[in-house]
Amino acid sequence: MNLFKYIKKDYYRLNNKNKPVLFIFFKSYISPSLKSVILFRLSSYFYGKKLFILSKYFYLKNIRCFGNDIHPSTSIGEGLLFPHPNGIVISGWAKLGNNITIFQQTTIGIKNLNSKSAPTIKDNCIIMAGAKLYGDITIGNNCIVGSNSVVIESFENSSVIGGIPAKLLKINNER
Repeated sequence: MNLFKYIKKDYYRLNNKNKPVLFIFFKSYISPSLKSVILFRLSSYFYGKKLFILSKYFYLKNIRCFGNDIHPSTSIGEGLLFPHPNGIVISGWAKLGNNITIFQQTTIGIKNLNSKSAPTIKDNCIIMAGAKLYGDITIGNNCIVGSNSVVIESFENSSVIGGIPAKLLKINNER
């Protein structure tokens, strides 16, 4: 994993601009969204390099600053965006694709303590505030998961999902 490539793509996704790298470090002090993503990326980078003390430091800093409990072993593609980085929990077994947007108070995790199967979320998905995704499920490309939904089954590409338990509300082909 190239740490700076991921951070650069995350920054561009946040700002929709191709600014010099110096702006990334400046913006990371201003934007809580980018700061939380950078803390996760650093934690994940050091975890992959087997520098567990540094990994744990950035992991705990993300929890302390934002309440985001995102395990360093979580596989998340480039272009990660947390518009409101507060209370996001993502299991270490979850797999997230590129250009994922996750709003506050979202949980992506295992169904029970004996299971190690967590959701797989493909590219270009938006997960709204308070959504919960549990178990061995797959959310297809270009999906939108509605606020406070509880998703316990898989959905195909371009789905709009909502409810408790989540149901298919619409197939969105325009996206």
